[in-house]
Amino acid sequence: MRTNDPRLDIRTYLSDILSKLQFSFRANAAPVLLGGLLLFFNWAGMRGADVPLEWDEKFSTVWSVRFSVENNTLLPHLYYYPSLLLYVGFVALAPEFVNYELHQNKTGFSKFLYNQLDYHSLLIRLRHASVFISSLTLLWIYLAVLAWRRNPWEALLAACLIGMCPEFCDLARRFRSDALMTQCGAMTLLFLILSETTREPNRWIRWAAFGSGLAAGAKYPGAALLFPVLLSAHRRNIRSGLNVWQTLRPLAIVAGIFSITYLATTPGTILDKSKFIQDVCLVQSIYAHGWHYSEYRTETGWPHLSLIAQFLFLSAFSRSVWISFFMAIMSLIGLLSSFREDKYLFGILLSFPLIYIATFIFQVYMIPRNYIVLLPFSAIFAARGCFFSFQSLQSHPILRFLMMSAILFSVVENTHWLYVG
Repeated sequence: MRTNDPRLDIRTYLSDILSKLQFSFRANAAPVLLGGLLLFFNWAGMRGADVPLEWDEKFSTVWSVRFSVENNTLLPHLYYYPSLLLYVGFVALAPEFVNYELHQNKTGFSKFLYNQLDYHSLLIRLRHASVFISSLTLLWIYLAVLAWRRNPWEALLAACLIGMCPEFCDLARRFRSDALMTQCGAMTLLFLILSETTREPNRWIRWAAFGSGLAAGAKYPGAALLFPVLLSAHRRNIRSGLNVWQTLRPLAIVAGIFSITYLATTPGTILDKSKFIQDVCLVQSIYAHGWHYSEYRTETGWPHLSLIAQFLFLSAFSRSVWISFFMAIMSLIGLLSSFREDKYLFGILLSFPLIYIATFIFQVYMIPRNYIVLLPFSAIFAARGCFFSFQSLQSHPILRFLMMSAILFSVVENTHWLYVG
C-alpha cells in the first residue's frame, strides 16, 4: 500500500544513499586515502614552512644545531629542551655530511656547511624535516585505531582529524620539540594499544617504554608517557597471577628501557650535568613563577585549567569554533563508549592526558602548543565518538545523514584551511 507521508519517502531515499555509500566504502581504499593524506600534509606543511622565526625556535633549537656543528660536539649549548631534536637536525644535514666526505674538503665541516647552506636555507631544511617527522603521527594514529577497532574507516577518520588540524600543521612547520613529542606520543600510544590487543604484550610494552623515552628526549614533560606504560605492564602482571616481588622485575625493565632511551637522546644529563641542571631549573622557575609579562601568563589552578578546556573545546581541532566544539563533543562520546567497552584500557589511555594536564595547571604560563601532544588521544576518541554516534542512529536515517554530513564538512573545511594557509 503506497503511503502519502513525504517523511517516509525522504527516510527511504536517505537510507538508500547511506547503504550505497557504505557498500562503496571498501576497506582496501582506506590505506590509499591515508597515503594521499600523508602526501597532502607534507605538501601543505612544507609549502608554508617559510614563516617568521619565533624566539624559542631560534635560541633553543636552530642555534643548537649551528653551535654543535661549529664546535664539533654532540652536546647542545642549552638544555631548555632535551637533545633529540638536535640529532634530528643532524640527520637533516646528512646530504651535506655525505657531500663533505665525498669531496674530502680540507676546511672544517662548519665552513663547508655554510658555503653550501646559508642560515635561511638551513632553517627551511630543518623545518621540512620537522614536517616529515610530524606526518608520521598520522600513520601511528591510523595503525593504533586499526589495531584497536579493526575498522579502517574509523582509523582513517582519526588520522584525518589530526592531519587536517591547522594547529598541528602550524606546529609541524616549526623546528622545535612540541611536534616531535607529539609524534613520539602517538607512537607510544600505538604500542600501548598493540600490547592490549595482540598475543605478544610484553614485546609491545617494551616498545612503548622506548617510545616514552623518546618523548622525554623530545620534551621533558613527555616523561609522563611512562605512567600509562607502567600501568599496562602492571595490568599484564596481575593477569599473569604474579606475586608482589615478581611484578617488580617487568616494571624495572620498563623503567630501565625508558631511562636508557632518554639518556641516549640527551646524554648531557650526565655528561654536562651542571649546565643541564642550571638550564632545567631556570625553565622550571620561569614556568612556576614567571619572568616577565606575557600574553600567555595566567593564574595557577582553576583559571589555568579553564583556559586548557577552552583551547581543547574551541580551537584544538579547527580554526572554526563550531567544528572544534563538535569534535570535542564527539571525543567525550568516544570516551564514554570506550569506558563501557573496556574500563582498563580506557584508564590506561586516559592516564597520560590527566597527569600531563595536572602537572601544567600549576604553571603560570598557558601556551597552547604545550597541549598539542594531547591531540592524538583526542583524535582517537573523537573518531570513536563519530562512529559510535553514527551506528547508534541506525533507525534514524535523517539524523544519520546529518551526522555523516557534519563529519565530512568538518574534514573538508579543515582541508580548505590547510590549502589556503
